[in-house]
Amino acid sequence: MKKIAITLAVLAAGYSAQAADATVAASTPAYTVTTDFTYTSEYVFRGQKQSNAAFQASAEVGYKEIYGGVWTSQPLRSAETNEVDLYIGYGFPLSNDWKIDTGLTSYNYPETVVNTKTGFSTYESYLGLTGGNFAGFTPSVYGYYDWKLDNY
Repeated sequence: MKKIAITLAVLAAGYSAQAADATVAASTPAYTVTTDFTYTSEYVFRGQKQSNAAFQASAEVGYKEIYGGVWTSQPLRSAETNEVDLYIGYGFPLSNDWKIDTGLTSYNYPETVVNTKTGFSTYESYLGLTGGNFAGFTPSVYGYYDWKLDNY
């Protein structure tokens, strides 16, 4: 009798967990909101050191395949440059596992003085292919082009 009761309890638990997963999937909204606040001892971007210790925060909002957000790096030393990036993108689904991702990023350095004007900014577009799942890893490849600096 004990074995039957345990078997029924396990089946009931499995059924209720499956029903809960279906309920969560059905009630999952089409939008997402993501935030992040980190500390880094050194900020390096594409092989170039940007600053020493800094706080980096981000916020992103997505709706289905469209997303956009803001990311910032605020160095702890006042002599180093703050950075505020704005971005927007779209992921074109190719299949359940693969998508093409494209978008624009605006890199802004409000305290940098360039040619006697305060502030410097540059704009970059990107195109990438991402997807698949290989032993827990999702590969991707991206290309970037900076329109203001005319650089890939």
